[in-house]
Amino acid sequence: MKSYEKILKLAIDGELPKNISEDNFPDIDLFVELYQRGFIDAIDASSFDGKAYLNPKITFEGREYYDSLKRTTTQPMTTNKNKIKKVFVSYVRENSDEVDRICKKFKEEGISYWIDREDIEPGKLWKTAIKDAISNGAYFLACFSKEYAEKSVTHMNEEILVAIDILRKKPFNSGWFIPIKLSECEIPAIDIGAGNTLQDIHHLKFHEDWDTEIERLVDIIKREEESKQPDIYDEFFKKQYIYQGLKSLIERGDGTGFHNADLGHPVYRLGASDASEEILKDWEYADSPEKNLLFKMLSKLTKELKQSGIEDMRFIWWYDFSKWRDFCKFAIDVYDKKKGYK
Repeated sequence: MKSYEKILKLAIDGELPKNISEDNFPDIDLFVELYQRGFIDAIDASSFDGKAYLNPKITFEGREYYDSLKRTTTQPMTTNKNKIKKVFVSYVRENSDEVDRICKKFKEEGISYWIDREDIEPGKLWKTAIKDAISNGAYFLACFSKEYAEKSVTHMNEEILVAIDILRKKPFNSGWFIPIKLSECEIPAIDIGAGNTLQDIHHLKFHEDWDTEIERLVDIIKREEESKQPDIYDEFFKKQYIYQGLKSLIERGDGTGFHNADLGHPVYRLGASDASEEILKDWEYADSPEKNLLFKMLSKLTKELKQSGIEDMRFIWWYDFSKWRDFCKFAIDVYDKKKGYK
């Protein structure tokens, strides 16, 4: 979203080129999106030779949108912290000191992790807690060592078997299972499916160069997480774009998405009144909150955008389509204005 901010800021400061084209403006596609959404006004001089726009200027809506981007940058949209996935750390007790060093690095880098002696709540069954943590983990970090190899019975073996069961359902190169060697040892040749074993997964050699390998581990986790997690601001932008497109279908007044292509149908006047929605069921073949696809889509988008704080941004184009009554009122208002009733 930073690129949108940059273009809007240039427009606000009057620093956009007077003639914008693919030759002199690398972010031309982003500029076109802002232009099409009415955030930037310009003369469209595009041709078969490519995209071109003259005399670009910021619009009032563009200023509002820029302000909203600044607010969401300093006040990020809320997320459910309980849904943050953690790196599951599997190890034997004899390696607690080395594992503590890794976890300390994770804390410094802002990486969430799960470790049994810290994260099993009192009263919970150990095996259940372990399985849940592995299943919901962003990664499984298997800390192999000579201490592990010397143990015939260990909880780490149970954790690895649970992890392998999950790993078999993932692409072979998913990167979810990360083996590391804390000391010189053999990684067990446990079958993981498709003719592969744990030994076929690339591992990190902490015992040879701790500092380099810990940085590689952090880089792997952060890089993968960034590629997996969607840009919430990008999603916010897309939802606004779809919302405005659906709203414009009503504003055209041609009946798209309405029963018999008629925005003035009595069912909408009834819906716009204070009558109970139950009455709508008496209308044969007429629209209702359950039947009108346009309403269902707009209502869903409205609720999602409201949860993201769009009402605080005070956009002049915003309308609350959450309820059928308000949807009908909007449609009737468009119809009456088109017919000259208002």
